[in-house]
Amino acid sequence: MNRHITVISDPPEYRAFDIVLREESKVLNFTYTLTTGIDAERYIEEIERSDAIILYSEDISNPVLNAIKNSQAYFVFSNLREVLRGNTVFLRKAREYITVGGIQNIDSLVRLALWVCGERISFSEIVEVPWYGIYHPRIGTFSSIAKYFREYPFASCSKAGIVFSRRKWLYGQVEDAMKLVSELESRMFGVVPVFAHDTISEEYLNCVDIIVNFSDVEYEKLLKFKVPVVNRSSDGIRVYHPQFPGFSEKLNIDERAVDEVVESTVKWMYLSEKRVEDIVVGVYPSFSFLKFTEINRLPFKVVDVGSAEFDSTIDLVLDCTGKCELPYKTKLTPD
Repeated sequence: MNRHITVISDPPEYRAFDIVLREESKVLNFTYTLTTGIDAERYIEEIERSDAIILYSEDISNPVLNAIKNSQAYFVFSNLREVLRGNTVFLRKAREYITVGGIQNIDSLVRLALWVCGERISFSEIVEVPWYGIYHPRIGTFSSIAKYFREYPFASCSKAGIVFSRRKWLYGQVEDAMKLVSELESRMFGVVPVFAHDTISEEYLNCVDIIVNFSDVEYEKLLKFKVPVVNRSSDGIRVYHPQFPGFSEKLNIDERAVDEVVESTVKWMYLSEKRVEDIVVGVYPSFSFLKFTEINRLPFKVVDVGSAEFDSTIDLVLDCTGKCELPYKTKLTPD
């Protein structure tokens, strides 16, 4: 075999392609180029002389696209329709491999690409991989919350649900989520670490007191569990409470700032342990809460910020203008 295959991929799939290409190139005697989308312009010549190209990146420049179009490749699989090349049956099969994911399916994708180029090698059928489940670094992967709790030593504690990307679980890139697991357990809180694609089994999160979302699942879908949601956003971390629609707590950090995420999570978990009727919500500016009739129906005790009688007891502030400068630890402002 004297074929050359180019793979342009970003994390987390990059890691899987690296493992597969290194191993299979030794066995099947082909050469390869592996690069990220950002660095792909450095490999224009290799792209143009490739027999097969797998493009799975969003960061592709026009010079790279032109090189792919001008290449001699028999087979081009991509998430961009304009550069696809090859039999539609095999392109559809390639799509299934990359969508389901996992090392075995990535291996079959590479073998399929070489097979289309004329190499008489075998490739496997799709190996099914769970779309969602529970993964804990010490006790493994579970499809059932009941089975997880039978193995989990913190099952009786207050719990945080930690939701992270299925893709990151597949390719072993869950370090940030697992740090959060360790930190919360060190404070005697339980965790339910859930990997998900775009849906989550409701049984996993019905038992938690707060949800930390490191995934691409929309936070609105998580509010149905009626607990606060710590969610990454384009401008940092935000905390949403299902009973205060249109408001959130804004934290100028990202998900990698694990210590700060832990502190925010713990703060909200302690609040969740209070009886609802004992939680005091302060509203700023004075009496503006009268405009929000739904607040008057909440089970919390609602008071004006600045009231000497209640200020020391306030658990969180609903800042209706986003201009409250008083040093409250928990402050929700309009989205």
